[in-house]
Amino acid sequence: MHGICSDEAPKNPSIVVDVFYDFARERHLAIAKTLHDRLVETGKLHIEQRDLGGLRRVISQIVQNRYPTRFTSREAWILCDSAWNRIHPAQVLVEGAVLSEAAFLRVFGPVRALPPCAFKRWWAPLI
Repeated sequence: MHGICSDEAPKNPSIVVDVFYDFARERHLAIAKTLHDRLVETGKLHIEQRDLGGLRRVISQIVQNRYPTRFTSREAWILCDSAWNRIHPAQVLVEGAVLSEAAFLRVFGPVRALPPCAFKRWWAPLI
């Protein structure tokens, strides 16, 4: 979805606005809830001012304020409260933003290692 947003935004800026509102509704995924709230208000001001560049910067900041996650199509882990917790991969695929390893390190810095059982089996049912 984020790639579509980048490709189509110059032709239809309302796509960026829609993506912003999707992220704005996902306060539960934010690490710092008050920061998320401030970013949402700032994003709304950018929309009123028709400042697409400013709105994109706010979307980027909202994404950076989310919990670090590692995933494949079959398994996903989220770092929350200093511990890696297994979650359903569909949750990440629907709600997450894909970062390269370098971007992940820029956003989150070094994080605690994944548990030894993470990504060890080709298929591991979520219990």
